[in-house]
This record gives sequence, C-alpha cells and structure tokens, in this order.
Amino acid sequence: MTALKLVRYGSWVSVAALAAIIAYVLLTPEPKQAGPGRVGGSFKIATTKGDVLDSATLIGRPYMLFFGFTQCPDVCPGTLSDMTSLMEALDKGPQAQAAKDLKMYFITVDPERDTAKVLTDYLSSFDNRVVGLVPELEALPVLARQFAAFYAKVPTTSGYTMNHTAAVFMFDRKGQFVGTIDAQESRDNQMAKLQRLLVR
Repeated sequence: MTALKLVRYGSWVSVAALAAIIAYVLLTPEPKQAGPGRVGGSFKIATTKGDVLDSATLIGRPYMLFFGFTQCPDVCPGTLSDMTSLMEALDKGPQAQAAKDLKMYFITVDPERDTAKVLTDYLSSFDNRVVGLVPELEALPVLARQFAAFYAKVPTTSGYTMNHTAAVFMFDRKGQFVGTIDAQESRDNQMAKLQRLLVR
C-alpha cells in the first residue's frame, strides 16, 4: 500500500470513527436524573370520607403531601401542629383567599392500623384542610417510590412502629413537585415557602 493510499485509508477510518461517536452521543438516551421532575405523578387514593381522591382533580391549585401514621410519637404530631399554625397564619395575611384552598394530604404508611375512622379521629385535632388518605397496603410501596418517600416497619417489644420520611412535599397548580418543608427549618423559612407556593 502506497503512502498516499495509507493517508486516504487513515482519513476514512477517522471519519468513520467520528461518525460513530457522534451517533452514539446523539442516539444514546440521557440517564434519568433524580430531581423535581422525578417526584410525583398521578394517583388515586381512598380518603377518610369514603370516596377516592384522584390527583387529576387537584390540577389548578397547589397542595401538599405528607407520609406518616397515627401512632407516630413526635414527628407526625409535631409536623401537623406546625402546618396547622402556618396555615392559620396565612389565613390572617394578604394571601388569605388563596390559603383557603390549600390542602395538605396525610397519607398513612400504616394502613393496617390506620383505618378511615382512626385517621379521622386523629386528624380532628389539626386544621380541617389536612385530609387523611388511606392507600391499599399492596399499593403503598409503589406510591412511596413514586414520591421518593421512605417508610419501614420496625419491630418493638409491644408490636411495631414505622420509620418514614419526615418532609412535607409541595406541588404547584400544575401538579409539579416544587420542593419540601422540613421540620428542622425555621418558621420563617417554612412560611416563605408556603407563600411562594400559593402564587406559583
């Protein structure tokens, strides 16, 4: 093979290799990223009132979700008390009208014990905009993964308790996840997040 042919052959190999690299980059799907777009989705869950909440009916107004259980010793009652206080404060501010439609949905991670009656009695101590949801036991794992929520049954000497995600998930009017409220945040930060949620 002459020197000229070698040069031509090398050029064609380079072009072919470059084309293969470009095709790989353009045609290979991007890896799925964790983030706001990966939390949430459609759902249908029984409410404590005996009907079913369809997430499609929530489009048009912001809402919050919280995963917990009625026998929770501190995180759940503390979070619900804080959210009740925050929503009552919103009622007295310039966003009072919008705050009336803001709902917080409490999804039990312990449907074996948290019947509709039990959950209704429990939530009666908090703001009436906190609505109880009781998923089917078999559907709970899929639902939790959908919202990137964690829960686990932990045996105790008297039976069991539940470990679970302590954050409140916030969704805008389009049903898109926009962030969380954490119990460790200052009240000012929590209020600011709720105020932003109401105008999204």
